[in-house]
Amino acid sequence: MKALNIANRQLDSIKAIAASSLQKTDSLKLAAINELSGNRSNDLASSLDILHCIDTGYIPLAAWMIRLLLLLVELMPVFLKFGGSKPDDIYHYALKKMAQKKKDEMDLILLNEMELIKAKTQYSTVIARQKAAYDNSLDELDLYTNFIDEMAVRQEPDIPINDKERDNYSDRISSKWKELLDRFAA
Repeated sequence: MKALNIANRQLDSIKAIAASSLQKTDSLKLAAINELSGNRSNDLASSLDILHCIDTGYIPLAAWMIRLLLLLVELMPVFLKFGGSKPDDIYHYALKKMAQKKKDEMDLILLNEMELIKAKTQYSTVIARQKAAYDNSLDELDLYTNFIDEMAVRQEPDIPINDKERDNYSDRISSKWKELLDRFAA
């Protein structure tokens, strides 16, 4: 019995040593995790580093898979930009759409400018015609006035018009008179 007691004590001491060593390794792992998480912020990269430090099962593999997935997400715009060279890709479609929109805006601006130039030209043409008609009316009025003055002088020579005015009227009326008669004859 003594031997059995000694064997039980040795077994108990071995169990205690194994339990204490397991507690030490667990406490060391926990201390390492706490140290890693305490030194870093609480972002995704530090969490992945902490997961990678745990060597049990598939956790490191899952951490690497998550890292690869995040890398692919970051590189996706590069793949879309340089990988798609067909003319029906969405990148080329968006560029064509933006270029067409800018071209349409420029065409609209040019069309508005052309309409403005056309309106200015029409306005200046109308103004020129009105000015010509006004000048023509003034010439006709001057002609009629001279005609009336000449007729008054011929009919009644006693009307007091000075000689200087009579000479001016007779010089002007002789050429205008022919013009007026030509107009009425036509």
